[in-house]
Amino acid sequence: MSLPLLTGCVSQAAAGGGGAVTAAENLVHWWKMNEGSTTAETDYGLAATADTDMVMSGVTSSAGGPTENGTPAMIEFDGVSDDAYVLLVDSGGTPTAIGDIFNSVPNTWSLSLWLKDESTTNGTYKTWWKGGATWSQGMGVYASGSNQVFWIKSYNGYKVTKTSAVPTSGWRNVVVTFPDVSVTDGYMYIYFDGVEAASFHMGAGAHTVVNTNISSTANTRLSFGCAKAPNGSENYHQACAMSDIRVYNKTLSGAEAAAIAAGDW
Repeated sequence: MSLPLLTGCVSQAAAGGGGAVTAAENLVHWWKMNEGSTTAETDYGLAATADTDMVMSGVTSSAGGPTENGTPAMIEFDGVSDDAYVLLVDSGGTPTAIGDIFNSVPNTWSLSLWLKDESTTNGTYKTWWKGGATWSQGMGVYASGSNQVFWIKSYNGYKVTKTSAVPTSGWRNVVVTFPDVSVTDGYMYIYFDGVEAASFHMGAGAHTVVNTNISSTANTRLSFGCAKAPNGSENYHQACAMSDIRVYNKTLSGAEAAAIAAGDW
């Protein structure tokens, strides 16, 4: 399955009345994390459905989001039991609109989020999606000691590593991109605050052999603040705050990553 290219633009109401939103015609899922709720966040993206709203548990809604976006509200995770997730595959085993992006032979995509790390614990996860009980059955963005890592397939598989931890004070915008499967010599990229931090050369066609459980296992989730398995079990909780989480159905350019980091709320 593939995610269709959606055209048009994100409404000013969804954008909070601000200026132009970067790559708006490709912003397929967008959780602003500023609605004040502690149980759900609306998906404002162009491919939003009822199945792609975010479910949250235990989190706190607070003031003090990134100043680049006008200091909106944010969601805080306690690092103990708080979690948030979006279903990638429903209970019947059918991928949702967002799950189609992360199928066994993924389409091109990018994920952007504003993150404030409030923990110095090693090996803690910021965002994770997995099709099994272990962390290696999926992909995600996490901190390992002084490293910020974005990987796919397994820790020893395709990964981008940058020796620059997310600061425990202040906000950082993190963008990760995955190449179009039609490109036979693709790269994965990670950007910090609009600047390329690291890349990984995947080689000819290598990115067509990712973990297939992501699209075939019922209740597979894209989780935030922890790693949440399809059976609902959780681990690797993270003490952090998040705001403005986006999924694009394109590989964002360096210029587009910079525009998001500069603030385009």
